[in-house]
Amino acid sequence: MYWVCRKIAAVGTVAIVKSVPASSVTGTNEWLLNEWTWPPAILIPLLLTAALYGLGVTRILRQTSNSRPFLRPTLFFALGWISLVIALDSPLHELGEQLFWVHMTQHEILMLISAPLLVLGRPLIAFLWALSPAWRDAAASIGRSRLFKKGWAVASAPFSAWLLSALALWVWHIPWLFDQTLRSNWIHAAQHTTFLVTALIFWWPVVNRTPAFDYGGGLVYIFTTILHTSVLGALLTFAPRSWYSCEP
Repeated sequence: MYWVCRKIAAVGTVAIVKSVPASSVTGTNEWLLNEWTWPPAILIPLLLTAALYGLGVTRILRQTSNSRPFLRPTLFFALGWISLVIALDSPLHELGEQLFWVHMTQHEILMLISAPLLVLGRPLIAFLWALSPAWRDAAASIGRSRLFKKGWAVASAPFSAWLLSALALWVWHIPWLFDQTLRSNWIHAAQHTTFLVTALIFWWPVVNRTPAFDYGGGLVYIFTTILHTSVLGALLTFAPRSWYSCEP
């Protein structure tokens, strides 16, 4: 995972550097700073998520004298949160409106960096502790209900998680639908949300392995995902003409 994070981060850095007009270093720095737009629809959820996680961890630490078990998850969550900011609001996001391959890099960050890091951050525990005792008990009761357990067991089962992730990727790359994401900010936001949510579900059984999901099963799970995403990438790369009428 560390190698994947380094690889995608490097791609994002190259995307920014290559797309900056030839100018002085000062001009480049100003360009990078000015491209952070901080739209409320992105900023507010990000700040709220960080605040809830921080509050939850703080309350957990008050109940225990040993903070070591929470250091690594907190670090993972922080890195995942930062990667979301980079994907959704940094100059990378603005360049994604103009360059197709940078747009694809955004998706890779969401699915290959943000999602696994956030799952490793154990956010549900922190979010639960961020609630008041009454709300915490109510949320815990819902989580213990038979209906919720059955629904989550189905959604997070390896096959279901794999299928949801694959469907999201292929459906959103249907030419007509993908073109709509480049014309509408709301549809674009729905695409990113779908990619992130299905990626979170995809990585859940990998991080929280069960006896039914052994080492061999994990290899098949990851390999088949690499296989079908490579097919999609090959179709996009070697198509005789562009799939998308308004490709940036």
